[in-house]
Parts: sequence; structure tokens; C-alpha cells
Amino acid sequence: MASAHNVFPVTIYKTRVQDNDFLKEKIVSGVKAALSELDSPENWATDNLKTSFEGEPKGKEVLVGKNNVLLKKYYSDAI
Repeated sequence: MASAHNVFPVTIYKTRVQDNDFLKEKIVSGVKAALSELDSPENWATDNLKTSFEGEPKGKEVLVGKNNVLLKKYYSDAI
């Protein structure tokens, strides 16, 4: 007789980041300023995507200083 076993249970958490529009307003302008210096990932099927995965352009780092403090403040509750 066949039986079912739950070997890999999946837990999903749903939460909300307060003032997300405020955070986006603070960070998006910095991302846009660095966009021209970011490369498309090598060997990806699209050139319509840019990434700072291997490092943001020098002097245009977005997630440092005040922005990093803001992200920690607002995202810590969600995390």
C-alpha cells in the first residue's frame, strides 16, 4: 500500500516593510545614478538587466552610510 510522507516541509512567512515608498525614494535615485556604470551579467540571455553583484561603482555605492542605517532600521522587523 502506498503512503505519503512530508519530507521537505515548506514554511512561508509574509510580512510588510513599513514606509517602503519612503525607502524606495531614498535609494532608487542612487541606483539610477550608478546605472550607466553597471554591466549586464556575463553569459546571461538578456542585456536588459544590470547588476552591482560584484560591486557598485566606486563613489556611487548606494547601500552604505545613511541608506544602510535606514535599511537596517526598516527591514530588521521584517527579518
